[in-house]
Amino acid sequence: MKVSLIFDFLCPFCYKQHLVLNSIDGVEIEPLPRFLKAEVPVAGLEMDPETKIKMNKTLDDLKKEEVFQGVHLAPRSHFYNSYRAHQMAQSAYKLGAYLPFALKVYEAYFSGQKNIADQDLLDDLARSVGLDPDQMHDLFDVDLLREKLWTSFSLFTDKGLKTIPVMVIHPEERIIDHSTSLAEMKEILKEYE
Repeated sequence: MKVSLIFDFLCPFCYKQHLVLNSIDGVEIEPLPRFLKAEVPVAGLEMDPETKIKMNKTLDDLKKEEVFQGVHLAPRSHFYNSYRAHQMAQSAYKLGAYLPFALKVYEAYFSGQKNIADQDLLDDLARSVGLDPDQMHDLFDVDLLREKLWTSFSLFTDKGLKTIPVMVIHPEERIIDHSTSLAEMKEILKEYE
């Protein structure tokens, strides 16, 4: 079953949805990027005090959820630009290794507090899941990334969506516009068996 997933690596609820989908056999995730903080420089941007409090409260709440058991969520202090991570994710998707790579990016950001705009870090994450970073760089396709961004943008405007993650279940193109629990996702997918 194919699920298109609109997400950003900066979104903890998107991390949750990736973990949920990873727990279900037979799901292919098509990554559709959405940049929550496109204005953030490559070096990163420190969160303002109010945002830090809200983000860390969200992470504390998520730690209680089943899919986050055994996953370390460190307090956040910075946003990082996610463009390069999305670019690498598109290449990982072409190579059939999207989900392992994406989970490594989330882990680096939410557990390791790493700058996911750092190309050396992304190359190391690729190697850690058996991918060749040079091959991934050769597969970079700016037009494809632009097309994927346009697809996610169009869904938001056409359907009046407000938040991410958003899942589109194919071939029926059913839209789920929130993060789900594992049990809820299994119930949704039963309808398509």
